[in-house]
Amino acid sequence: MRLNLLATVSANFKFQRVNQFDNVRRYSAVVNSAAPFVKRTGSNHDVALVSLVSRSSKVLKRSSLQELAETLADLQNDKTVGAIILTGTEDGFCAGTNFDVNTSAESIDLLEDRLRSISKPVIAAVNGYAFNFGFELAMMCDFIYAEEGAKFALKYISMGTIPRSGGSQRLPRTIGKSKAMELILTGCEISTTEAQRIGIVRKVFSGSKQLLEESVKTGAKLATYSQLISQISKECVNTALESTLREGIRFEKLMANATFATDDWKEGAAAFMQKRPPIFKHQ
Repeated sequence: MRLNLLATVSANFKFQRVNQFDNVRRYSAVVNSAAPFVKRTGSNHDVALVSLVSRSSKVLKRSSLQELAETLADLQNDKTVGAIILTGTEDGFCAGTNFDVNTSAESIDLLEDRLRSISKPVIAAVNGYAFNFGFELAMMCDFIYAEEGAKFALKYISMGTIPRSGGSQRLPRTIGKSKAMELILTGCEISTTEAQRIGIVRKVFSGSKQLLEESVKTGAKLATYSQLISQISKECVNTALESTLREGIRFEKLMANATFATDDWKEGAAAFMQKRPPIFKHQ
């Protein structure tokens, strides 16, 4: 992906524009109660708010996983979307997936691949519970905001299995071995306050209303920046988790130098000198 990203910048890549979304639209070949629900929000309608599940379903079923992956692919390709927020409903964020391993595994892997490759900022806005795959899904996002009453847990051990979607890999990288071992081996729930204290959650808000308002506000700010430069920034940070310091710094310098060939660098520098807001073209 890193070589492809460098080639993208060097070739002065332009994002492909595909179909436009309505202000509120449900993405599903067959509309059902567990389908992801997308709402365009923010002052410029450039933030996509994606609700994962409905009140009637606390877990993501196979069809829901596939629809969510397709939704993220659409949002990735839509140039008018600058940031994405994943959230739950009044009942909570996500309690995991159903127990049909044979039918769900492929859909989970597809969703993981979508989130891993998406170039736009993705915020997890966690309300209520984030258990098992729900917790892992939140950790796949770029950062996590949560309401005060939210709960986090990896309860796989009580079900006779282990995390399958990065829980045992992302958690130690975030909070260290000892804390990760405790959470995975005990399956205990932790509060938002504790999750913020140990570095899982970035910010905590008093309720779901404030959580969404602040998430949208942050998303709107992120959407004002160059989508291409956001993509490069994400790749640099992710590279830091998968390489040595020497390799990471070398990659950072390579990508920083590549940005100087973009139109957005020229616009950003000109806007800074002229003391005006930049107008990025994402190329």
